[in-house]
Amino acid sequence: MSHSNTALRHNAGVPRYYKTKSKKSFVAMIGKSGSSSLGKALLEQHFPERMPKFYGADPGNRPGWQSFVPTTDKPSGKVYILVRDPVERFISACAQMRCSDRVDKLLDRMEQGEDIAVKNFHLMKVVQYVREDCDCKFIQFPTGISKLTKALKLSSPIDTVNDASNNPPKPNLTDEQVQRVSAYYKEDLKLYLSL
Repeated sequence: MSHSNTALRHNAGVPRYYKTKSKKSFVAMIGKSGSSSLGKALLEQHFPERMPKFYGADPGNRPGWQSFVPTTDKPSGKVYILVRDPVERFISACAQMRCSDRVDKLLDRMEQGEDIAVKNFHLMKVVQYVREDCDCKFIQFPTGISKLTKALKLSSPIDTVNDASNNPPKPNLTDEQVQRVSAYYKEDLKLYLSL
């Protein structure tokens, strides 16, 4: 499904599009939707000269691989965006931010309109879709990752950077918490299910 008149907005309000070698394809990344794995794959396969050098052990799930990928605010081609099930994305964000034991308090704050200063909890609809001159293609994550790697000319499969082996345990949400998360991210859920 291709959408025009939309674009990803970086959490500071400045659109950020990650470049690829083709110069005709770009990626807008949403936290907890494969962005670390995709960022690392782009570095390794398209921009190896920008790959950070580590002394000692490679951190593996180092957050921010994508921060080393070159960006632009004016993409001149199609922008690909991975979209994850918002409940799964929320659960993953809770684990990474180590707040699995405070899910209800976090949901209370979000529902009361408090600005959660962690981009992983931002609504996908809030952090994106501001530029009118951008042609975006949304792809369901993780099922569509092979479509994306093919479009970006990346070897597939790409390495999974964050998983259960290097992150805190994910919370098991109650049925009520799942309903609250689904209601809060209802536009995101609608987008995800439309793909």
